[in-house]
Amino acid sequence: DEAHLLKGWKKGSSQWNRADLVAMFTKPAQCPILYLLSGTPMTNQVADYHNQLRVSAGGAVFGDKPWDFQVRYCDAGKKLKSFKKGRETMSVEYWDATGKSNVQELKRRLSCMLWGRKRREVSSEMPLITRQLMTVDIGDDKKSTATPRKKKEDVASKVAAYARQNIKTVGPRGVQEALRSCELGHQVVLFTRYHNSREYIDKLVRQAISKRTYKLASDFRYFQIHGGISSDTRVGLCRSVSSHEGPCLVLANMDAMPGGVSLRGVTENHYLEPHDKLHAVFQSEARAAEEGAEPITSIFYAVPGSYSMQCYERLLPKLQTMDEVTNDQDARDLMNQLQQDYEKDIDDILAGFLTAVAPGMQDIDGEGVDISSE
Repeated sequence: DEAHLLKGWKKGSSQWNRADLVAMFTKPAQCPILYLLSGTPMTNQVADYHNQLRVSAGGAVFGDKPWDFQVRYCDAGKKLKSFKKGRETMSVEYWDATGKSNVQELKRRLSCMLWGRKRREVSSEMPLITRQLMTVDIGDDKKSTATPRKKKEDVASKVAAYARQNIKTVGPRGVQEALRSCELGHQVVLFTRYHNSREYIDKLVRQAISKRTYKLASDFRYFQIHGGISSDTRVGLCRSVSSHEGPCLVLANMDAMPGGVSLRGVTENHYLEPHDKLHAVFQSEARAAEEGAEPITSIFYAVPGSYSMQCYERLLPKLQTMDEVTNDQDARDLMNQLQQDYEKDIDDILAGFLTAVAPGMQDIDGEGVDISSE
């Protein structure tokens, strides 16, 4: 199960070693029929397929050597990459297996061993996702007129600066709402975007639990999933959440969620910071969206007039549009188009913030945001 975890194509990687282990115990003499199960499409690189194929089909079919597969089907080869080092331009040679070649041949060879359900076949069985935009007002005494300190002008730095500006306002409200749901027996996820924000929210959660502010059941559990722990540990934590039958709270960084894992049982997602990648939000919602699962509520917190509010006002309609698509190829094309539109939206929002400061703008430290800090 979860066969997409074998997707690594670099020999010596943890995914490659995991595939070696699987192959060891599934030799034809011991295991004449082998099924690889996954609910996660392999859409990133053709090279990601090789580990699955060498386990399921054997080296005789697709070649046990990864570079043979990559040359034939990934347009692989040695390439040069240039970069600046001081005033000099340097070049380094590397192996590039991110392309694709002989696609029709690969599709034909896969057709006898690959079976999948289409988006339209499962869409009617998926849980309903309801989205809410929750505004959190700031009192006049807490409003700040501090403007970001512009040390860098790249978009990523600006996004990081503005995205964190209201965490001290929306954070306590999000923790409050999440723990109230846990009181009622729900499994809840609190999503943050940045490391500092997660640490701040973690302190709020631990304080509330230690002070017994909420009447939490004896089987309540608190989990954290973030980039400071290994990928295998994160996968194990996600499985612990899915197998837990009581109420729980999961504090997670959106980008740290391992690919293809399930959070079945979660009924609420709380978003405390916006993400600049549409697919990151879409995928984080989908963690709990499995056939036959309970309806899911996603709550997005923002201060009126803030960067977060303007992002969510543009993001939520796009997520709704994705929900209505039933064709797999249309979904991929639409996601790419909506992401491009969302990037333009963010550019427009940032352009407006360079000349005006929205109410309640303060960093997690209560000061003007240093754009270079992320």
